[in-house]
Amino acid sequence: FDDEGLSTLEKIYLFSRSQANFHKVFITHAMPSILPQVSAVEAVEYVLPLLNGLAMDEDEGVKEALATELVPIIWWFTSNCRLTDDESADPTAEPTPLLVQAFTPILGTLLLSHSAPVGSAARLAIVEILRRVHTTDVQALSSYGDEIFGEHERHLLEQEILQQVVIGIGRLDLPDEGQDEGMQMDLTSDDFAHISHALTLSNPSRTSSPVTHRSLHSPPPHLPLPISPPLGTPLSAAARGRARGGAPAAASADCDDAGEQAAVGRLSSMSLMAAVSASGFLEDSTKNAFVKEVERVGRDPVYWVRKEVSYALGALAKVVPVEVVHMALLPLFDSLSTDPVWHVRHSALFALPVILSRLSPWERRALALRTIIPLSSDTSPAVRLRVLEALGEVMYSFRDDPGGPPDAILRLFLGAFAPPHLLPAEATPAPSPVKWPDRVMNPGSSYIADGLFNEPARPLICAFNLPAVALTLGRERWPELRALYEALSQCEAMKVRRTLAASAGELARIVGPAHATRDVLPVWRAAVTAPEVEVRLKAIDSVGILLGTLPQAGVVALLEERWDSRGLGWKERESLTSVLIPLMQEGGGAAVGAVGALLRRALEDEVAAVRDAGVRAVPAMFKALAAHPAIAEQLGADVRALARSGTFRRRMTFVACYQALLAAEGYHNVLPDNPYWQSLVPLATDAIVDVRIGVARLVGTTCDQFARNAHAAPPNVGQIAVLLRADASAGVRAYVPVPPATAFQAADPALAGFATFSRPPPPTPTPTPPA
Repeated sequence: FDDEGLSTLEKIYLFSRSQANFHKVFITHAMPSILPQVSAVEAVEYVLPLLNGLAMDEDEGVKEALATELVPIIWWFTSNCRLTDDESADPTAEPTPLLVQAFTPILGTLLLSHSAPVGSAARLAIVEILRRVHTTDVQALSSYGDEIFGEHERHLLEQEILQQVVIGIGRLDLPDEGQDEGMQMDLTSDDFAHISHALTLSNPSRTSSPVTHRSLHSPPPHLPLPISPPLGTPLSAAARGRARGGAPAAASADCDDAGEQAAVGRLSSMSLMAAVSASGFLEDSTKNAFVKEVERVGRDPVYWVRKEVSYALGALAKVVPVEVVHMALLPLFDSLSTDPVWHVRHSALFALPVILSRLSPWERRALALRTIIPLSSDTSPAVRLRVLEALGEVMYSFRDDPGGPPDAILRLFLGAFAPPHLLPAEATPAPSPVKWPDRVMNPGSSYIADGLFNEPARPLICAFNLPAVALTLGRERWPELRALYEALSQCEAMKVRRTLAASAGELARIVGPAHATRDVLPVWRAAVTAPEVEVRLKAIDSVGILLGTLPQAGVVALLEERWDSRGLGWKERESLTSVLIPLMQEGGGAAVGAVGALLRRALEDEVAAVRDAGVRAVPAMFKALAAHPAIAEQLGADVRALARSGTFRRRMTFVACYQALLAAEGYHNVLPDNPYWQSLVPLATDAIVDVRIGVARLVGTTCDQFARNAHAAPPNVGQIAVLLRADASAGVRAYVPVPPATAFQAADPALAGFATFSRPPPPTPTPTPPA
């Protein structure tokens, strides 16, 4: 590539047309950095066709490379060419014209790829380009500024992507006359031929036979069924169990006819709509167009396409007017949540919390009951599990409603631990449940589906959602959750106890000091003393918030006891040291002394990672102790005591502490402190060379700071410098060399040789081994 006999354009051509895939991958990744070496005219005329060829390459690695570089490539073109929809524009004009649809076939080809990384990268590229259209100042990118990418050009690019890519990819099988008015779907036949050709290349066995009922409605038996994404995923469920590039796992391998290719396009369109809607840059006209498409595809005969609609539906429900939610999205949701295919019912539950948040209290209550109650006894175990997972979000949508969530939904969450006043009048009083992790069974309860009630994942799901439910009900209704919380705290499963430990602080803040002292504090204490390091770490992470809610209650004393008794591993000690400042701030004055004692333990720890965390905390600790001079003086004495320790690691820790103080606080408050510099004098002749090097670096930094103001230098620095100049180690002397005398000579002759801080010595050359 460095061949001086070839121009950049020639190199791009040769690498792009090479038979070696790694050549094409290389040039694709290099494209953003070398495009500035090509004129805009040459890029449009020669490079753009090469990009089309790379998009249709048979190797998925080449297409993946192009998909990941799409944003900078497209952005270079839009910043150096004038976008236009006029096909008769003079190609020799300045700035160079570029048809706005130039990248549409490339994007369409990549979106319909069967490769998961390719399709995912293409979708992310579209979202990022739309974001840049709205937020980037092109004046800084191009000498043409707004002349080349002004409001008109931005609108052209945005509409091309939204209408011809996001919406258009879902309409590949519709004739022009069959499209809705106002959709402006003007992809040319050449564009569709280009995409179709790319699909043929990626699947040579493709035929033109009509789509069969089996291929669209029944997944091939050798492929896994789709699995849903986690909560809050803005993109589609296509991320799990099927190729992210567009075709679901249930269809990608057999995607060999035009009808099924169009179905893949509709699925990809829904996924794009979900992502673009979540970006927040949609005009009302685009939102309306998206809603029309979602309504249309929601009736799709292919179940894995209908399944994808739910994610676009949920994303749109956040941004469209509430009237559109009532008139269009709510009826569609009812259809999806009662779909005959369980995959669709399962995905519909992801959109439920968002739709509930847009409704009035009585509408919210009605929708939640008519959706959750039937699906809680669904024939599909996956749907029942998803109901259990969604209960926390569903109930949280009732947080501002009088009376909170419906009792029937709260009972589903509490199960056998529901208090008597929540039971229906006709229900038999529940017998005492069996403790987890055994199956929590209540044969006498007829109001809850056995499958949902006996779900093995129920303890972990309840533990995860408990803070949200407690926040929804308010601290006055905490007694209704107490029995469930106590049962969860007795669960033997490590993941459940880890979750409870992580949420202990937030839960204490929600329920208030009285309930937290009685119920949450014992759970946190058990977590701190748990045998698993994962549980102890989560407990320590939550201690700061916990102390902000509870009285001192011996929390810090327990931490000290656990530290001294080796009940905390080094990871927990490091984590605890890193939260000492918020721990003191949350705990108030009563925690100040105890936190200082914990810091001293950290500085004396035998593990370097813990000592390093302690050193990082020292400057902030001194600042926080400004209102507690007595405790600050004690901490200073503890730090200076490290310099007299018989353990060289502690002496090095003292030097590191003072270096951290200098860097964080500046010399005005720290350097004139005689006790610290007096403590450094013996260390200048320490038996351990690493200690002396640390002192030399500290002195060198200090002399550099005072090169122009030697009279303000701290005491003892000259004495220490003289000792270091005479050190037997070149590594020590290198930090305090002897430059020409400066202002230090007048202030203190001993300092004359240290006016300029030296860089560390160069590495010693490695001797050449004998032949």
